[in-house]
Amino acid sequence: MKKSETQDIPVNDIIEETTAAEATEDAAAEKKKTTAAKKLLILYVLEVLQKYSDRHHKLTQAQIISLIKRDYDMDCERKAISRHIRSLIDHGYKISTYEENGEGYYIGQKEFTPEDAFMLWEGLMSSKYISKEEISSLVDKLSNYCGIEYRFGSSFYGGIISRYTYPESFIYHNIMILLTEMAANKKVSFIYNEYNTDKMIVPTGGKRVVSPYAVVNIDNEYYLAAKEDGKKKGGMSCFKVRLISNIETTSVMCDDIKNIPGHTKGFDVDVFANDFIPPFMGEKLTCHLRVNKENIEDIIEAFGDSIRIIDIEDDKLIIEVITNEERMYRWAIANAHIAELTEPQLLRFRIKDYFDINSWKYR
Repeated sequence: MKKSETQDIPVNDIIEETTAAEATEDAAAEKKKTTAAKKLLILYVLEVLQKYSDRHHKLTQAQIISLIKRDYDMDCERKAISRHIRSLIDHGYKISTYEENGEGYYIGQKEFTPEDAFMLWEGLMSSKYISKEEISSLVDKLSNYCGIEYRFGSSFYGGIISRYTYPESFIYHNIMILLTEMAANKKVSFIYNEYNTDKMIVPTGGKRVVSPYAVVNIDNEYYLAAKEDGKKKGGMSCFKVRLISNIETTSVMCDDIKNIPGHTKGFDVDVFANDFIPPFMGEKLTCHLRVNKENIEDIIEAFGDSIRIIDIEDDKLIIEVITNEERMYRWAIANAHIAELTEPQLLRFRIKDYFDINSWKYR
């Protein structure tokens, strides 16, 4: 039998060559991974200093190395820590060093003071569209940017209770889409809803296509100011953002807002509020209220410090307030136990009629 012109390659040689190639690839991958990790080290040093240091909690190089290993599972040397801290200082970070304080490293300035953090937390709590779980998560994230001695987290604020219990945060999804499309000057479409007698949200009709111009927050309610396609009058429309669902983007450009009455120079929030938001609707008028002296704080909280005390009658104050009729009408009815509207007479008669008509219900 004729001998084959090709020699069989031993299996062991193939295995050895394959193993060597894999080892080379693994070594290259590990080197690449190590190089990438080293580039991240300066960020880890900064984050450790931001999270765990302040003027009362200085960190040694050994402590920084230990925290980086614990939080990021990365080994590093003292020289690298020192080098990166010098680099951070060169780039504007106010880091106090051994040479300055004789104890260790710490960042002298924080992103937020405790007062800043509390104001932001208060804003979160005052929103009725963020769930308690989301508030807790955001507060915990926020506390990382305060000094460590003030890092109370969400548990610290648990003693302050919000009266709002909305579980949904979809409203912010709607707002983000609206803001994005407004910036692009594009129309959007959505379903608009209302509550029925079963307390369920149901559609008021089919898809609406609108030109969005502004999202307005008034008394913790978000409104969309927009021009709706196909609407006969063709003016501005108002939608509560929390009742919008199935929002979608389009490729159609918005109609020019300058063609809408009252907004010829651009969106006017005062015109919008006066047209659509009940407490702000109507012309301004001068009102006089008779109140007890101890209730002056209630008047200031309701109408601001621009009110004027125009007369004093024993334990009573006569206060002048400039506001619109609908707002005063609602406020005077709700606060009849502390204030009496004396002027203007037409509004006084309107309030009197309200009580005359409705008082029989409680007889």
